[in-house]
Amino acid sequence: MISTSRERYALLAVFDLATVYGEGAALMQLEEIAKHHEIPKSYLLQIMRQLGVAGILHSARGPNGGYKLTRKPAEISFGDILRALNGHRMTLDSPGMPPMPPRLDSVWKDVMQEMMSVLDRKSIADVIN
Repeated sequence: MISTSRERYALLAVFDLATVYGEGAALMQLEEIAKHHEIPKSYLLQIMRQLGVAGILHSARGPNGGYKLTRKPAEISFGDILRALNGHRMTLDSPGMPPMPPRLDSVWKDVMQEMMSVLDRKSIADVIN
């Protein structure tokens, strides 16, 4: 379940980078990705920084700069991307909502573990090929 715009935009950006992976040393510029998906550049820049810190992509500055994946699309899972944005503590809690009662919380933790297990098995290459 992709529940935030940040998660959706991160996946779209990684998909774009995956489609040009291996085409020489080609870098994709932030402006190109932002325009393609109508994402505010400043918001996308924050997302790209998080993906870079997580080791999913590499950035280069300058007029010929841009972004590229650090690994093959087959080596990047959906789980990798979501953890880059949310850390290792994934939750079903919604901001502003009261926390789950302890009896239900254990069920939701199991649900999240199963969901992340599926997302860890699915790579970006599974979707773009």
